[in-house]
Amino acid sequence: KGKNGIVEITTKKGSKKASFNNDTFKVFPNPSDDIIRIQGELKQDTRIQIEIWDMKGALIQQLIDGTFKGNLGTKWAAANATPGTYIV
Repeated sequence: KGKNGIVEITTKKGSKKASFNNDTFKVFPNPSDDIIRIQGELKQDTRIQIEIWDMKGALIQQLIDGTFKGNLGTKWAAANATPGTYIV
């Protein structure tokens, strides 16, 4: 767990689950050269931002910014990105 509920996910392949504050998120498939799916379940109203960052610290895209409860899902088109490693 990072500060302020930030979770760092590092995985070489397959689906990776991250849990904090009784919430669970999955990022899959990993690795991918097409669509990356990000899914989660929020037990209570939670302010959440889901962003894609490159390894140089540059924000690539903000996918979600708001308050949510329940099931949450979004996609990122990795096919449009330069090949490399990204942080969600």
